Amino acid sequence: MTDHDAKRKRAGRIVPVPDPDPDPAPDMKGFLLVAEGILDLTEFGHWRGGERNDDGSIVMPWVDREDKVSDFVRAFYNCRIVYPFDWSGWDEGREMTGWDDFSGIDMLTLRKLLTAIIRNDRFCEGALLSALEEGIIQRIVMAMKAIYR
Repeated sequence: MTDHDAKRKRAGRIVPVPDPDPDPAPDMKGFLLVAEGILDLTEFGHWRGGERNDDGSIVMPWVDREDKVSDFVRAFYNCRIVYPFDWSGWDEGREMTGWDDFSGIDMLTLRKLLTAIIRNDRFCEGALLSALEEGIIQRIVMAMKAIYR
């Protein structure tokens, strides 16, 4: 029982309260306009850090993204492409990232793939860079464009 439900129950009445929409309509047009910017890139970012300081500590390595890649990630969130689900436990999605062709995949699954890759990058530095270098992101964007037309 949520805190809100407990308050309603203490008030002596149970009134149904609709849950907020977990998946508000995405702005596909806006997202794809920005996403096209990564399709012709050859460099996506560079690893920085990793140096040893005078005191023996090591600067944590991190990816310095190209501007268009940062714009892509920002548009992913701002245009509501992110899809709320348990991406870390989605084994089918892990397998799908090895596919060469995403045509025929529905838009929701494509959004889930992007969500899994971009969210994973927050916990595993370089996951997005790897997916871009392997062409996974670009193939997903191309499949999205084909559906959205």
